[in-house]
Amino acid sequence: GDRQTGKTAVALDAMLNQAQVNAAAGDDEGKKMYCVYVAIGQKRSTVAQLVKKLEETGAIDYSIVVAATASEPAPMQFLAP
Repeated sequence: GDRQTGKTAVALDAMLNQAQVNAAAGDDEGKKMYCVYVAIGQKRSTVAQLVKKLEETGAIDYSIVVAATASEPAPMQFLAP
């Protein structure tokens, strides 16, 4: 998508909200949803901030983060998703 349009912010909000819904579901695994966030070409510090926020809120328990940062070679960025 276009740069600076808030894609990461929307995804983070959705992941945090889903963590709250999952927590309310209790032990019923059938009602829980897990989130996958794929970061391609982002700065390592940006991905680290996102992971830190997920850890602080407990949403990391319901999340998978796949990252191929800007410092990775182009073939790794291509293979990430």
